Amino acid sequence: MKAQHWKVYMIHMTRGERGNPMKKPDEYSRQLESEMKRCAEALGAECIWMGYLAGQIPEDRIAVRDLCDLFRKIKADAVITHWQGSYHPRHVQTCRAVTQAVFRMPDESYRTGAGPYALPNLWFGENMEDEEGFVPEFYLDSTDVYEKWFEALKAYQLFREGVTGFPYQSFYAANTRLRGVDIGVKYAKALMHRKALIGDLSIRTFEVRLSEY
Repeated sequence: MKAQHWKVYMIHMTRGERGNPMKKPDEYSRQLESEMKRCAEALGAECIWMGYLAGQIPEDRIAVRDLCDLFRKIKADAVITHWQGSYHPRHVQTCRAVTQAVFRMPDESYRTGAGPYALPNLWFGENMEDEEGFVPEFYLDSTDVYEKWFEALKAYQLFREGVTGFPYQSFYAANTRLRGVDIGVKYAKALMHRKALIGDLSIRTFEVRLSEY
């Protein structure tokens, strides 16, 4: 695909400041804020942090309202978020909150600081931490923008493999090439549509809530 010049927002629930064992959270948070902005700018996007601290995303009621208000204010027409099939509890919580926030956007009875807005398309991106039950349903040819995307991700020390032992660059390079092979192009990304939630979101949500008590 060619760059479409859409208005894009990269929304961070937390900064992930507890994710570097070699740095104190307050020090790493400043680094991450700089990295988040540099990555977004390199992609021509705007970076937004919801203000939540790492490991402290609020209960669903608050997170859903905050997200719904933001989505209404920016007039989101499409939302891409984590898939619920994750071993990372905050990714599951984010999936749940984003999904509920999206479906409440056109509801006039659900009041936030911004008025109702049309129901956007909701997609789940492929992520090495969120693979359980993920089924590729839509492929996006990213050949023309691959180099720009990959270089932008290098703004993060985590992606440059300087924080943990996980080879993020190798994984995402291989994954993007593999998805390209799936559809006969050089590079591609796979997405799953919100319809995949039907039949299993309520079960998963119930399981997650039980684990919180």
